[in-house]
Amino acid sequence: YAARYVSSNAANAIISEVGPYRISTDALQALNQFLDEILGMLLSKAQSLDLSRIKAVALQILPSSLGKNAIVEAELEVKTLTETEVIDYEAYERMRQLGSDGNFPLQSSIQQLRERCLYYSTLADREGDASFNDISDKTVISPILAIYVTTIIEHLAEYLLTTVAVAAEQEDTEFVRVREVFSALVDDSHVSDAFSKMELKERLEVSSKTKGQEKGMMCTFGNLGS
Repeated sequence: YAARYVSSNAANAIISEVGPYRISTDALQALNQFLDEILGMLLSKAQSLDLSRIKAVALQILPSSLGKNAIVEAELEVKTLTETEVIDYEAYERMRQLGSDGNFPLQSSIQQLRERCLYYSTLADREGDASFNDISDKTVISPILAIYVTTIIEHLAEYLLTTVAVAAEQEDTEFVRVREVFSALVDDSHVSDAFSKMELKERLEVSSKTKGQEKGMMCTFGNLGS
């Protein structure tokens, strides 16, 4: 299961700006898994929910202009939030101190941040997911952090969707498939280093090899029949 940070409607809307393409279910799932692993990487490397630590780790994971631009956008969103909403800074401070004793609750923090990001994401499909209406009052995640990380994820999503749409254009195919997503993640210097450390890379490699073998077998059977 991958959290659906990007719905098919939102993905296709972004892709359609490049051309008349659509994204396959498998390809969208792979993209969402990539985004989910980025969220997990941020917290597992930071071992903290402190915004300055998250920013430092984000720049380690995405050291190129892509990461820097995502952070600029995230900081602008947080600035807007703090200027327009009432912020519970005491709760923010409690969140910031979490794990300062050396016992950072990684898994529960990932789960809570994931839920918050899905709640704030403008690319997610709120109507199709009951969990959107069930944001726990017990969450320790401040809106400041949630909006910061959500903005980074959305920036990445939009960049990757545009990249795979251009790949589909070059391949002269109507659908963006897992192959285009895999190629973009492997070949694009902005994201390839982060992708190389992910479980997703191994899964997609196995999947693409299996599909390649199936294709080869189909060609063989076709030749036998002719």
